[in-house]
Amino acid sequence: NHPFNHSFIHSSIHSFIQPSIQTFIHLIELKVAEIQQTKDATIYKLLSDLQKQLDKETALLKRLNSQQRIQENLAADVERMQGATKAISNNVEQQQQQQQQQQQQQQQPHSKTRVTPSSDPATPIDASAVKATAVPESSPQTTEENQVWDVNAITREAAPVGIAVLVFCYNRPEALRTTLNQVFEYAPISGFPVFVSQDGDHAGVTQVIRSMASKPVFHLRFVMDDSEMRRLRGADYKPNFRNYYRIAMHYGWAFRKVFDGLGYDKVIILEDDMLLAPDFFDYFAAAATLIDQDSSLYCASAWNDNGMGHLVHDTSALRRTDCFPGLGWMMSGALWDEFRDKWPTGFWDDWMRLPENRNERSCIMPEVNRVYTFGEGGSSGGQFWNQFLKNIRLNKVKTPFRAEELTYLLSDQYDERVRGWIRNATEEIPIQDAVRRIRALPHGQGKPDSSDTYVVRYNSLKQLDTVLQPLGLMTDHKAGVPRTSYKGVISFRFQQRNVPPSPLAVPTKPGLPAHPLDEYGYGYRILLVPTPDHSMAGVTRNVIA
Repeated sequence: NHPFNHSFIHSSIHSFIQPSIQTFIHLIELKVAEIQQTKDATIYKLLSDLQKQLDKETALLKRLNSQQRIQENLAADVERMQGATKAISNNVEQQQQQQQQQQQQQQQPHSKTRVTPSSDPATPIDASAVKATAVPESSPQTTEENQVWDVNAITREAAPVGIAVLVFCYNRPEALRTTLNQVFEYAPISGFPVFVSQDGDHAGVTQVIRSMASKPVFHLRFVMDDSEMRRLRGADYKPNFRNYYRIAMHYGWAFRKVFDGLGYDKVIILEDDMLLAPDFFDYFAAAATLIDQDSSLYCASAWNDNGMGHLVHDTSALRRTDCFPGLGWMMSGALWDEFRDKWPTGFWDDWMRLPENRNERSCIMPEVNRVYTFGEGGSSGGQFWNQFLKNIRLNKVKTPFRAEELTYLLSDQYDERVRGWIRNATEEIPIQDAVRRIRALPHGQGKPDSSDTYVVRYNSLKQLDTVLQPLGLMTDHKAGVPRTSYKGVISFRFQQRNVPPSPLAVPTKPGLPAHPLDEYGYGYRILLVPTPDHSMAGVTRNVIA
């Protein structure tokens, strides 16, 4: 009954179709965004894969360079040994000739140890007999083999192949003797040439080094330039810490000698007050391979700052840490290339812990220490000695690290390992009750698996200290990084003694510590974990938990 109205029909159709078109456009926009996200994720994955491949290629290049350097040093070793063999052969021939001449002379009359003129002045003296029986003057051989023992005389061509062992010393001859005896007790026959870098010319220290020359020991000597010390005097110079400036300069000089001058790719650094574990060298040989494989590692250390007897157990366990441990450690030539032009004039160990130098890299360290320091005095004045250092447990059990599977220490695998400890923990203990609960754990019932793991979360270093200090762990954080921590996580085994406490007898003379090392059970794994929203100065935000 209504007239045919075109405008009415048009408006009706428009009102019906427009929302559908808008909905369709919205769906298209969502799909485009989804495609873009997928594309971004794909590009990110490609970039990530490329970065991993680049890291692998970089590690391979380092290994190839290292192998080339080893081959060059090996060729120089062979040449030097050939020269020494020739010199020895010539010496033997000379001795044989002298013996033959002496035997011939003994067969002639009047040719004993001394030629006496005849009572008849007219009787001539046999000049050949005098020459044959004269006692030769004592003079050292001047072969290349003996020349290398002179101070600072070792050359790149003569330097033996391997990982260099660099022992720093100053004025403690008997401590140095003890340390060197330990080095040669446990070092393999070859592969770890020993260099002693002496600060100054202390007569007793020089005598100890010379007495070890036949081991062999290569003698380096650093002479402090007073003009350098005067140059330091300025706004940042601390006159009460003069020794720390001297030590840093000594280290820098010695690193230039062994890395730049002698061409070594890896160097183990020791001080003159250290005892070693039997597997010390096997540990560092294995660690050298890990450093070449993983660019997120910048050193390996034989020291655990929290390695006191009641906090460790597993002698074969190795860990990663973001806090440089020092005290018996190894660095690579690649790291020295990075540090050479900016090496500090003082406080070198704290300098290595700075975020801009660590660069979010980690170190390998053992759960049970592979070195023990008996230096109660020294430049640090015995800092932390009574409270921590004298109670460090030195490993006595050999672990064949080079035969062990250590890929669990590579970055990705280790992160997942720690996540597994946290996920599978027996219980998460509130930090307010942590000390009491941990101390109340039954004696001797801990096991080496994750079923004995307890997690305690903290949200600040101040709160963390409320657990560390009562349980006997170090609270001396470095550049905002807790000692022994990895991405904020501190792992240790806590176990009260299984027997009544006995004194920790530390010898007054250098020697093995008389620690009652077998008085502990497995202990319980305790993980101190930063809360997910917690970040600390110099520490990568926690990504483990």
